[in-house]
Amino acid sequence: MTHAERCERRRQIAETVRGGASLKEACKKHGVTATLVYASCAEHDVDLKLRASPRVLKVIAALQDPGRSLAEIARSFGISPQRVSQIYEEAVTCGIRLTGR
Repeated sequence: MTHAERCERRRQIAETVRGGASLKEACKKHGVTATLVYASCAEHDVDLKLRASPRVLKVIAALQDPGRSLAEIARSFGISPQRVSQIYEEAVTCGIRLTGR
């Protein structure tokens, strides 16, 4: 594969993600590793961090309940309380209002 062909392939990978594909979908569609997808997106200014996994979205939903502690949420999803706290901070940074926290 020539340099020009590699550049074009990385552009196509980034455009796939920009079009809404997840990391896993882009890997499968183009037959490449996650590392190449990340590199392609970085090269073409496509932010993969904005794509939340279903589990992260469920944690955010659980954070809406002020009666549940971070430790309780963490146990229910099999993750650490620190990760729940990170998800909380990322959600607030993105403008999601989590009342009662």
